[in-house]
Amino acid sequence: MEYFNTYKNKLFIILTRIMNQAVDGRKFTDEEVEQLLKDTKIADEDFIKNVLGYSENPYKIMGADFKPMFTDKKIPINPTILEKRWLKSIINDEMARLFLDEDIILKLENKLKDVEPLFKMDLKQVQDIDHKLIKVIVCSFRYNKFIKYRFTYKGEQYEHIGIPFKLSYLVRENRFKLSVYCIEKRELFYIDLDSIEDIEFFEDLNEDLILLQKEIDSIGKREFFKRELSNQMVTLKMQIIPAFDHNTAERAHFLFSTYDKKSFKMDDHYILEVKYYKFDEENVIKKILNLGIYATILEPEEVKQKVVSMLLEGYNLQKRFDEEMGENYLI
Repeated sequence: MEYFNTYKNKLFIILTRIMNQAVDGRKFTDEEVEQLLKDTKIADEDFIKNVLGYSENPYKIMGADFKPMFTDKKIPINPTILEKRWLKSIINDEMARLFLDEDIILKLENKLKDVEPLFKMDLKQVQDIDHKLIKVIVCSFRYNKFIKYRFTYKGEQYEHIGIPFKLSYLVRENRFKLSVYCIEKRELFYIDLDSIEDIEFFEDLNEDLILLQKEIDSIGKREFFKRELSNQMVTLKMQIIPAFDHNTAERAHFLFSTYDKKSFKMDDHYILEVKYYKFDEENVIKKILNLGIYATILEPEEVKQKVVSMLLEGYNLQKRFDEEMGENYLI
């Protein structure tokens, strides 16, 4: 959705320039403003009419003399044709609909009934996903609510009270994974969504949880996690050799798409830095191994040694297998 954020696209930049120059005394004609908007190649006729005040629901960004108007009223959202087509594509996909309220879906379907989709998402449908489970998680994120959840891991059943940290969809595995901050243990857990047997909002707060809720509401969930988990954050630094026949750079970014990361080019290779929490190290190592000889771990040293140990163990297993089976087992 960030791509269509009005505050980050060309339309906003153009309007900002117009308003800033208007404050400095420059006068614009309707024709000049219209041409500026058309030059963005994004604005459609409806948007231009709203900016210039020709429509029934104008943006009212500027007065007749193009002086900025400041008001407490919210500016109405009038999406462009491109944005409407994007929204139509989103609501047509079953997986995307998991995260939208039913009334929002109905309103969008009504508003966009004559709009052609921009693309077909064609995401695989995750099997046996509980809609109620998704709704509880989304509402917990939105309203900073505690959840009580029961799940099974390696045959053992667990029940905890926690705060959702991140919900990830793993494309290659076609499954959701939920990162939850367990309040009792003060640490993060990584759970397959299909292993969660029951989930609900936890409203029966004791005095400690009430204080914790107030603290999260005051400083924000992001700052709370940053403080609580600062000692669990790891920065992985890798050198990626771009092999175009293997799409190495693209694969690296794809594999770590759900992580905070940054990359930059150096001579004939890329440096990729990925931030992750220690609880997720097993998954991170799997992704590193997936890149094969095109990735070199620069730091941290302990992760490098774990990867080397796994590779040596695999090599020794294969060597023993070859010796036991003899040279003719592949024939």
